[in-house]
Amino acid sequence: MMGVGYYGKKAMANDRDNEFWEKVAFYNRADWKLAFVFFPKKCSISGKKLWLCYAYMGTANYYAGDAGSVVEHKWHDKLEHLIWLLKK
Repeated sequence: MMGVGYYGKKAMANDRDNEFWEKVAFYNRADWKLAFVFFPKKCSISGKKLWLCYAYMGTANYYAGDAGSVVEHKWHDKLEHLIWLLKK
C-alpha cells in the first residue's frame, strides 16, 4: 500500500535522468579557465575543498528569454580537470 510519502521507482528513475541531462547541458555549454580560488569552493568531480590555490572554473550561461540569463559555475581541481579531459 502506498503511503503519503511514497516515492516510486519510476519517479526515482526520472530524477536520475533529469540530473544526468542537467550535467550534460552544463558541460556542453561551459567555458573553462584557470582561476585563483580566494574563497573556499568544492571540486565538483572529487568533492575536494579548494582554497587559496589555482583551479579550473567552468562557467555556463543559460538564457531564459524575457526572464534574463542565469550563470552557473563549477570548479575542478587542476589535476582532476586534466584527468577529466583525458577521459572525455
